Amino acid sequence: AAARHAREMDPAVRRRRLLLTALAVFAVLGLVTWYVLSFGWPGWALSSWGTARDWFPFLPPLPKP
Repeated sequence: AAARHAREMDPAVRRRRLLLTALAVFAVLGLVTWYVLSFGWPGWALSSWGTARDWFPFLPPLPKP
């Protein structure tokens, strides 16, 4: 049903939805980039890196400060 609905959708509406989705993705990426550059990585992300490395040993270790 979703595929049929997508095929029957007006092309202008489809383009507008794709554009708005792309803008939302870039806005979120921009905000995350701004946050990390302004305030650094959040502590919970750094403290959970060791757990992530336990699950995925191919991940690199954190660099020493």
